[in-house]
Amino acid sequence: MTKLNISEAFFTIQGEGIRTGVPSVFVRTNGCNLACHFKNSICDTSYTSINPEKKKSKTVDAVYKEIKPLLDNQVGDIVITGGEPMLQQEGLVELIRKLDQNKRYIYTVETNGTIPITSELNNIVDLWSISPKLSSSCHFDGSKISEERQEHHKNTRINFNALYSYVITGKTVQFKFVWSGPECEEEIIKLFDNLYAWVTANKTTAEYEKFENNFRRYVHIMLMPEGQTEEQIKKTSQEAVNCCMKHGWRFTDRLHIRIWGSKRGV
Repeated sequence: MTKLNISEAFFTIQGEGIRTGVPSVFVRTNGCNLACHFKNSICDTSYTSINPEKKKSKTVDAVYKEIKPLLDNQVGDIVITGGEPMLQQEGLVELIRKLDQNKRYIYTVETNGTIPITSELNNIVDLWSISPKLSSSCHFDGSKISEERQEHHKNTRINFNALYSYVITGKTVQFKFVWSGPECEEEIIKLFDNLYAWVTANKTTAEYEKFENNFRRYVHIMLMPEGQTEEQIKKTSQEAVNCCMKHGWRFTDRLHIRIWGSKRGV
């Protein structure tokens, strides 16, 4: 029987991205293949990534029974987040089918974009929220993260095959970058240049044209200020907004932190 390792589930509003403000049930998976450590903050869910809590896997039925009471609220969206949810694709397919037998909700999967879609998950997901990790996520000096994990993070944080797999789904895709400073601008531009170059070198002309068409129609590039407190967010927001205006990208706030601060369950 398929099992899932879930950290927590809670009802709140979506605080980031194009669905900001929508009342949502968040289902947070436990475990991550990366270990982000920024200049001024660590991963904001380090209890599922850098120092994952010891949570026992449960059957999909057991997880469903825990989450189902949350759906009695005025839920608009269900957000699968992490950690890294794409590590548990098979179980998530089963869970979503149980949660939404009547197609009532909009489903978002929040991922770091390093793991290709290898399941039927795309058939039941409405929005892919991808947060590729820039070099700003590699400030490991003085951290307690092992050298082995540091090297793994550096070597695997960008996966062009995986990013390609999301763009070609035909679903709405938001690329949501953490803005740590002006150095992010050039790196984001270079990332997409390199992604296009990878597709050109590895895919057929027809596949490239599908990718380019989908990117133009369905992809939103968004900048999100780094920070775990409102004060930290304020410091990076203006630079991020200026960059968005320069390139026609979109700014996304971190509304839940502005309202409740950096704490769990919101």
